[in-house]
Amino acid sequence: THLPFNLQPYNPKAKYIYVARNPKDVLVSFCHHVHLFPDYQFSGTVHDLLPYFLDGDIDFGSWSDHILSWWPHRHDDNVLFMLYEDMKSNIKDAILKIASFMGNEYRRKLDENPNILEKVINLSDISHMKQTTNKDFEKLWDGMGLLFENRDFNFVRKGIIGDWRNEICAEDNAIFEKWFEDTFKNSGIYNLWDKYDVFEHKQN
Repeated sequence: THLPFNLQPYNPKAKYIYVARNPKDVLVSFCHHVHLFPDYQFSGTVHDLLPYFLDGDIDFGSWSDHILSWWPHRHDDNVLFMLYEDMKSNIKDAILKIASFMGNEYRRKLDENPNILEKVINLSDISHMKQTTNKDFEKLWDGMGLLFENRDFNFVRKGIIGDWRNEICAEDNAIFEKWFEDTFKNSGIYNLWDKYDVFEHKQN
């Protein structure tokens, strides 16, 4: 969901899958995203976007407020809290976890039919998503008569872990890490990405 918990239409019988991605990669991904749409009127760099991101002055508001709103519900029976990085690292385990969360019948079907599981894995691969999603969006833009400055856009881009290392300079990284420290030091969120070495200068 794009919405924080307090704005999310909620039904106790519904199931919610929350995928958290480390905010450095979120910033980089969002910067490339806004470049696709002229209406944003933004042609700046990740460096230019950083203060707006940290202040929450972007689409759907503050990243920190968003994840903090869902964090207390991570153990709710109808909420599955996952890390994007874990999904990328082991997509099979992620798919099986989602299937179990959705219902025993779904997990059982995957356990009993390895070919179906393999198909789901293949369809979830970033290369497949690039081929299908980008083509679908091209049709959407054409159908709506929208004009884009760059027709060679990629709505689905890299989908990798750690692309921030290629685009966030050392000075901005230090600012980012100070912000993360100040915002999440007293929350379990602070340690979520330890095994991925996202926040290299954390004070222990």
